[in-house]
Amino acid sequence: MPNESGCTFAAVGPVSPAEAAGATRGTSPVIDTHMHVWADDPRRYPFSHPYVKDFAEPPHAATVEMLIEDMDRHGCTHAVLVQVIYHGWDNSYVADCVRRYPRRLKAHGLIDPTDPQVADKLEFWIREHGLAGMRFSPVYYRGKDDWLN
Repeated sequence: MPNESGCTFAAVGPVSPAEAAGATRGTSPVIDTHMHVWADDPRRYPFSHPYVKDFAEPPHAATVEMLIEDMDRHGCTHAVLVQVIYHGWDNSYVADCVRRYPRRLKAHGLIDPTDPQVADKLEFWIREHGLAGMRFSPVYYRGKDDWLN
């Protein structure tokens, strides 16, 4: 249930009991379980939207620094980042965000389930870059849902 700051109480792993217990000022952790961020450095983190060929950039900024500032302002102790489609299948930005704020953030990447190398890419993002999971976007695969099997 959302609290007065609009954050939802939920569990996210792996957050240690010590981290959860001492989240902020001895209070219970407040975890937003679905947050989007994107880079403001298109040279380092290109906007390679896989379905919009002429995608230039998002309509407004949403960096991890902005998120952390907003979390601090509203008492949100942790968040799960969910990769946006803007960066395509390159989850580098959310992986770097987790590296910068490992005690506060976990991340789910975005992966193409129809890619023949999907298993290798899953292992790469989870094991080598510390992502906690992946999301699939079935809306992009209408009529091509055999990957579900």
